Amino acid sequence: MNDEWRIPNLGRAPTEYDPLYVDNIVRQLTVVLASMHASGDVDAASLLLRRVPTTPIGYPTGTVYNADGFLKLADLALFPAPPAGGLVLTGYVPSVFGSGSVIPDSATLTLSGFSPTISSITSAITGITRRVLAQSSRGHAHTGDTNETTLTTVNVDAGDIGLNGSLVISSVWSYNNNSNDKTPRVRFGAAGASATHSGIAYLDMAFSFSKTYAEIRTISNRNSLTRQKGMAGDTFGGIGTSESILVTSSIDTTAATEIEFSAELAVASDSVRLEFYSIELYSDLEIGSRLGLTPYAPTITVA
Repeated sequence: MNDEWRIPNLGRAPTEYDPLYVDNIVRQLTVVLASMHASGDVDAASLLLRRVPTTPIGYPTGTVYNADGFLKLADLALFPAPPAGGLVLTGYVPSVFGSGSVIPDSATLTLSGFSPTISSITSAITGITRRVLAQSSRGHAHTGDTNETTLTTVNVDAGDIGLNGSLVISSVWSYNNNSNDKTPRVRFGAAGASATHSGIAYLDMAFSFSKTYAEIRTISNRNSLTRQKGMAGDTFGGIGTSESILVTSSIDTTAATEIEFSAELAVASDSVRLEFYSIELYSDLEIGSRLGLTPYAPTITVA
């Protein structure tokens, strides 16, 4: 546009219709309208801008926008689009601590535009967890023969115990009172070991002249995923004293394992009943040593 805004001189209108006068007005208005849309300088006493954007994002370079009361020009070089597959964090001020974890400061974190592939983990997360694997009080009874008989089994998932984790097994038993031996057992072995009673017996005690027995017994990995230990199988209550050495086993807990409750009778007419059991898992599992995960590291853009 011209350096100075000039109002067109349209002249006085004739008393009768004059095509030349109308053509002159049209020409001058066309020049004015074309000047208003042309690039160039503006020289004006005042300027009123309506619907001014408050962000440069999404607008072409040179767009005027309102930044907290100040007029600025958009420069797309300062606001590049996030790379494909990137992670865009909006609406909060991140805080970085420790090994580089990013924690949002009391605001919503929106993740979009990426699909991480998790394959391994570089720094393991350690800690003790406790959960109940199984419990039942419905009862499991045996009578009628002198063979060792499986009453019930509980599966333990591969890797769940950890290097120094423990299984805490509580059980309550009842049986008829006479001089004959009634032998409850708790075995720990590989999955399927109950089919041949080949698991290691961590409880193996014969009872007579009594009616009930209750105990708490612990099986622990020995800083290894393939070696375990526990109190001697003839320790009364599982937590008392014994002249026997600790029970040990070499069960590979990186694979699935199982706990077997069984019973054996010296006389077939006697009976034994597992009244109640519960199995708690105390795991020192290192997340990563079991799962083998590595976090995806996308590009992070804070908007």
